[in-house]
Amino acid sequence: MEKQKEQQEKKKEIDNLEPKSFDIIIYGATGYTGTIISEHFAKKIPQSKYKWTISGRDEKKLNKVMEKLKKIEPKLSIKPIIADIKKEETVERMTNATKLIINCVGPFQMYGETVIKACIKTKTNYVDINGEPLFINKIISHYQKQIQEQGILVVLSCGFDSVPADIGVFLTKQSFGKGKVMKIEGIFNFTISMSNGTYGTLINSVAKSKTESKGKKSNTKTSSQIYLDKQVKPNPFKKYKERPSMHKHKDSKLWVLPFSSSDPTIVQRTNDVSDVAQGIPTFRYHHYLAFNSFFRFLWTIIKFFFILQIAKFGIGRKFLGLFKSKAGGPSESARKKSKFEATFVGYGQSSDNSQKVVVNQMKGPDPYTSTAILVTHTAECVLQDLEQLERKSGALTPGLLGNPLLERIQKDSNFNFSIGYSNQKEKEQKQKEK
Repeated sequence: MEKQKEQQEKKKEIDNLEPKSFDIIIYGATGYTGTIISEHFAKKIPQSKYKWTISGRDEKKLNKVMEKLKKIEPKLSIKPIIADIKKEETVERMTNATKLIINCVGPFQMYGETVIKACIKTKTNYVDINGEPLFINKIISHYQKQIQEQGILVVLSCGFDSVPADIGVFLTKQSFGKGKVMKIEGIFNFTISMSNGTYGTLINSVAKSKTESKGKKSNTKTSSQIYLDKQVKPNPFKKYKERPSMHKHKDSKLWVLPFSSSDPTIVQRTNDVSDVAQGIPTFRYHHYLAFNSFFRFLWTIIKFFFILQIAKFGIGRKFLGLFKSKAGGPSESARKKSKFEATFVGYGQSSDNSQKVVVNQMKGPDPYTSTAILVTHTAECVLQDLEQLERKSGALTPGLLGNPLLERIQKDSNFNFSIGYSNQKEKEQKQKEK
């Protein structure tokens, strides 16, 4: 009887949530990355600035997260909201109670659409940390019109390494000024183990149905039409269209391995849209993982090859699932020892048609800490910088937030930017000056 009464009181509490009474709700706060984001909020986001809280489906786990948050900030006074992704009405009540949702509940291909639909219905802004190209394609192609009609922003893939890739390319394009960009290479170097969520995404991304694969091809083809009803002009510089391969990169001097993640999808969508708006040809983007030594490079190739081969089969995915971390992901001490370095090499022509090479770098903390910081900046950009944004509604990629998001990240002391060398002589001169 007592348990039933308690459940009724909780339901009443959820039903009585005032519409838009919160600025931000972190949904999926009990997951590995969701907990890190919640801890970042406790450290950096005072409740006097934003009224925020956490949400999830498991009350006991939410209370454990709350204990951690109160150790970080004893004055914190927030009440978790129960919302079960499998019960749409609870998700709708949650989204209706806030101006913006940070969604950390994955796999997004399975659960993300429920939250998007709830945000559309309740006119709630949305950002997430997904890294799933099929989910990105599906949301942009199926829900763009509804999102725009509701006047909300849905910003997809706002963590590591999609934001550094998208912002790094945005900055590299700016470095060309009036010149023409033909190809940009994003080279990411970091050493840290994967969380269970990232590991699960990698394993499950191999198992695509024929329908999903066709859908991906179709959605990618109509990327710019969804936004602007125009076709992307192809890159006319064919000599820069070579297929990426494993090699020692001539400009970064690192061993690089082509990496098929969501980032090329994010970068290409951002630039398809921005280039179409300006009426200029788009460029080719190549995305790489980088390694300081050939042996680490070789071992990674072997490891990923076997994982991806085994993951093609159901029984293989079950077997690989046995190797998940009991802690959910890397320890805090492991994260503190890690960092990332992203190098962006742009090839093209200067305004006088001479060949130009631009090399930019972005450095920051480990991927999971970076995700917490970057998704927070994106959320703040949506809430505070709306008047400065070129696109004030729609399903967007992070780079389409443009300079307002870039400036927030550049002002953050956690990240360091070094901007550009147009040629080898200039690079050598800059190094001498240092």
